[in-house]
Amino acid sequence: MTAPSSFTFVRRTDGLRHRFDHAGERNGRPAFRRTDGRVWCCWSPTDGWH
Repeated sequence: MTAPSSFTFVRRTDGLRHRFDHAGERNGRPAFRRTDGRVWCCWSPTDGWH
């Protein structure tokens, strides 16, 4: 499976959107960084995606 180059989280309560771009790997899985700050979405063997 190929990792997406980017994705967008949309908050259901008000539609606020946060875009994440592919930014390397962590723990053998793709890692993503929010485009407007230093917030990451990455894989942890103990916690899964967070």
